[in-house]
Order: sequence, then structure tokens, then C-alpha cells
Amino acid sequence: HRSRVVVPKAGGKPWVQTYTPEATTRWEEEVAQVAMEQIRAAPVSGTSDEFFLPFKGRLLISLRFNFHKPKSYSSSVVNHVVKPDVDNLAKAVLDGLQKARIIEDDNHVTDLSISKRYESDSHPEGVEIDLTAFE
Repeated sequence: HRSRVVVPKAGGKPWVQTYTPEATTRWEEEVAQVAMEQIRAAPVSGTSDEFFLPFKGRLLISLRFNFHKPKSYSSSVVNHVVKPDVDNLAKAVLDGLQKARIIEDDNHVTDLSISKRYESDSHPEGVEIDLTAFE
């Protein structure tokens, strides 16, 4: 879900209002929480002086979104070619990473790979995030 724009008429004069849908905000917050839990649990080599958040340099990010495949779908349906759109999914994850202060700003992302698939035994439902940071 992306930010939405509404053009209400207040007293006959139109004005623009942008807002982020509640479902998007909740998902961004969930991404932020889980990402921080994963960062805290990750093994870090070197000294604590070498690891700072948020990452401020160049970022390479790969996102894989794994969706549940409805039982009503035929086994011949193998590609997830329905909503949500990959660009909207990616934006929500990047915003979540920024809210969690894992990345300073999503403008530091120079390479972004996005895919969406149906879940499998080796890829459970959710999003897989592979982040490489350079100084």
C-alpha cells in the first residue's frame, strides 16, 4: 500500500491531503520490529566500534516476498502475478528499515532487487531481506 491522496472540498475550495493507510503503517512498524530483532540476534565479527546503526553508506538490498498460495489455485499457477505490486512492497520495507533506524535513508540504496513468489518449504510466508552496507 502506498500513500494516498485525497482532494476534499472544504467550503468549495479543493485542497490536497496525503496520508498513509493504517494497514501500511502497521506493516512498516512490524517490519521495523522484526528487522531490529534480527539485527540484535545477528553475529557480528570485529569490535563494537566497527558496527554502527543506522547504516549511512551505500546499500545493496535484495527483497524476496513470499506469499501464501490459495488452495483454490491450480497447480499450474506458479507465478504471483496479482497485487500487491513489488514497488509498493519494497517501499513499505524500506520505510520500515528507516523507521527502525537500521538504514539512515532509503536514498542510500544504490542497488535493489525485488521478487515475489509463492511460499515454499525453504521460503516461508513473509519477506526475506538481504542487506549489504558499505561505508
